[in-house]
Amino acid sequence: FFLPTIMPPKKEEKTLDIVVFGATGYVGKLIVEYLKTHKDAPSFAICGRSQQKLKELHTELGLSNAIEIIVADVSDAAALTKVVKRTRCVLTTVGPYTLYGEPMLKACAENGTHYVDLTGEHTWVKQMIIKYNETAMRTGAIIVPCCGFDSIPSDIGVFLVSEKLSPAPLGSVFSVFSMKGGMSGGTFQSGLAIADSDAKVHKDAAGVYCLSPVKGKQPSWMLLPWLQLSRRRLLAPFIMESVNMRVVYRSWGLLQSQRRPYGPDFRYREYFTFGRKPSLMSNISAMIFIPMIYMILFFFSFSFVRSLLKKYGLQAGDGPSKEVRDSGWSHVEVFGSTADQSKKDVELIIDLKGDPGYKATSVLIGESAICLSRHSDKLPPSSNGAGILTPATAMGSLLVDRLVKSGVFSYSFRGEAETRKGK
Repeated sequence: FFLPTIMPPKKEEKTLDIVVFGATGYVGKLIVEYLKTHKDAPSFAICGRSQQKLKELHTELGLSNAIEIIVADVSDAAALTKVVKRTRCVLTTVGPYTLYGEPMLKACAENGTHYVDLTGEHTWVKQMIIKYNETAMRTGAIIVPCCGFDSIPSDIGVFLVSEKLSPAPLGSVFSVFSMKGGMSGGTFQSGLAIADSDAKVHKDAAGVYCLSPVKGKQPSWMLLPWLQLSRRRLLAPFIMESVNMRVVYRSWGLLQSQRRPYGPDFRYREYFTFGRKPSLMSNISAMIFIPMIYMILFFFSFSFVRSLLKKYGLQAGDGPSKEVRDSGWSHVEVFGSTADQSKKDVELIIDLKGDPGYKATSVLIGESAICLSRHSDKLPPSSNGAGILTPATAMGSLLVDRLVKSGVFSYSFRGEAETRKGK
């Protein structure tokens, strides 16, 4: 009796660095623009289901003849297999991932092709871990969901705090987000897809450790404002904490099992503040924001409301204007402390230029794909087992260095003169 094995494809078949799947979508186009002018000149192709739209994009962006057009649809498994066998990494924006993401991830896992996406749907990520983590480990595929603003700043932020406080184990870490930006139809529709997931999917993905291979101490979690006395400000719950926290805890769990741990007493939370500096108006806004969240969750619980929003709300392809994208920004403060007797504290400050969900995200995922496709020899030891990983465990310091060089991402520790930033 022999178990079937899935052999990785031959390296000579990988003629492309990156295939951008969903290139004609709102974010897909921004990613193609970023890769087109990248100084590393990665070889890439644009891929989607409509040849006509792909041709129009090719002409609109003035892409060179060397950039190939590939037609493939998520409903055609054979076509997806042909795509993934030709490239070192697939970068996919085709969502909502709950509805359309699995076929491409499955093809990459089975054929040893690296993979990055922009999902913020932790319920879907949980199902993919259950189905394809072991397959990806066998073939050597590094699968990294959540490579946009959800959840790179959170995951990399905790990673940098851990590196700063090492070798002391981490205790409590929390991040405070402030930002300016718009919303795209893809993000809006993804939120509705999560709400539509069946009860079993939600049950499997319940709890902050649902994505982690090991469980830890259960942190307190309530949608309530929190008074940060040291900054004299009231913090609201961050709406994306639900996915970011779970990605961070997956990093914690993977590192625990590999003996490169954050520590058994590690706890993580996220908050939101209205503006970079505390003010009376920002504190009032935080108070108002809480009932708004509960109201939104209440209305989303009704299927007829979700049906109306799917039809009349923002649609895939809609998104903020170039002016909004360029004027956007995000500011993340990560507060960390040790769990040992040293009782050290640090504050990490991360700044991203451009609309966080779109302009900045196109750089975050673009650099993630370049890490996996062109610099696999520099990936950290935590990526050696392959499988479904996180930005921190798959790419770590390599990703940080590339993001800094991009000029979009910068970071510093409060009290230190030097800020790591690029051009």
